[in-house]
Amino acid sequence: MDTLFNAIVAVLAVGYFAVQGVRLVEPSWMPLWAFVIAMVLLRSSLAGFGHYALHRAQRGLNRVFNNAFDLNYVALSLVTADGHTLLHHPYTQSEVDIKKNVFTMMMRLPWLYRVPVHTIHKFGHMLSGMAIRIVDVFRITRKVGVEESYGSWRAALPHFLGSAGVRLLLVSELVVFAIAGDFWPWALQFVATLWVSTFLVVASHEFEDDTQGGAVNGEDWGIDQLEHANDLTVIGNRYVDCFLSAGLSSHRVHHVLPFQRSGFANIVTEDVLREEAAKFGVEWLPAKGFITDRLPRLCRKYLLTPSRQAKERHWGFVREHCSPAALKASASYVVAGFVGIGSV
Repeated sequence: MDTLFNAIVAVLAVGYFAVQGVRLVEPSWMPLWAFVIAMVLLRSSLAGFGHYALHRAQRGLNRVFNNAFDLNYVALSLVTADGHTLLHHPYTQSEVDIKKNVFTMMMRLPWLYRVPVHTIHKFGHMLSGMAIRIVDVFRITRKVGVEESYGSWRAALPHFLGSAGVRLLLVSELVVFAIAGDFWPWALQFVATLWVSTFLVVASHEFEDDTQGGAVNGEDWGIDQLEHANDLTVIGNRYVDCFLSAGLSSHRVHHVLPFQRSGFANIVTEDVLREEAAKFGVEWLPAKGFITDRLPRLCRKYLLTPSRQAKERHWGFVREHCSPAALKASASYVVAGFVGIGSV
C-alpha cells in the first residue's frame, strides 16, 4: 500500500507542474476556476505526502521529501518537524501541543482584519520570512553543534537543501506568474490554498472546544489518542479523501500508529484498530465532514469572534477595529511575517 501511495504521489507531482505550465502557456485550456481548484487540491495532496514523510525514518530521500509539507504555504517543516512528532503526537491537545497555537497570534487581530492581515502575514512568510528562519536554524545548528541536532552534516544537509529548494520553488512560481502577467490567478490560488490548508491543519482535532483537554496521568495513551482525534471525510471515499484532506482522513489510526508510512496504510489497518477499541469500550464515532461540519465550526470560532483584547476589555465593534492598539497589532503582525516570526 505504501508503494501505491508513493506512485500516486509521483503522478500528482507531475500534475502539479503540468497544471501551472498549461496555465502559463495556454490559459484558455486552464480557466481560472479550474486552475485554482487544481492547485488547492494538488498542494494539499503533496503536503499530505510531506506529512507522512516526516513520520518515516529520516534517512535517504525522506530527509528531502518531508519538505513537501511546506507546499500549502502553512508551515516550515524544518522548524515544525520535531514539534509535530515529539509534542503534537505524544501530547495531543495538551498545553504543549504545538497545534493549539495555529491561531494564537491571529486571535490578537480584530475579527474583520483577520483574514486580510493574516493572508499578508503568510505572504511575507512565503516571500522572505521562511528563508530567514532557515538561515536562523542553520546558524543555531552551527552554534550548538550539528551532532546535537542532526548527528552529522551529511544527515543535516538534505534537510536544509530540501527546505531551501521548496522556498526557491514557491518564490519562483510567484515570479514566473508575475512576469507572465498572470499574478492575480497565482494570488487567488495562494489565498485559497492557504486558508483551506490552515483549517485542515486543525480540523482533525477539536482545539476550538475549550473543554477538551489532553491526557492526564493514569489515562491509557491509546484511548486518549482515539478520543482526541477526528477522522475526516470530504467526498466519502477514504482513498480519495486521504489526499483531499492532506493525509488527515484516517486520523485516529495515524495517532495510534504514527510511524506508518502512508495514508493508505492507515486505511487498511483501520478495521483492526476499530475492533481493538471496542474491546476497551471506546466508541468508534463516524468520520466528520470537513466541509459540512468542521469548516463551519472553525470559521465561527476563529474568523467571526472578537479579538482577545476586545473580549478581555469588553470592547464593541468600533473600538475593537479602530483603537490604536488594534492598528498597531495588525501592522506588527504583517511585519512579523516578512521577518520570519510566527513561522511555526
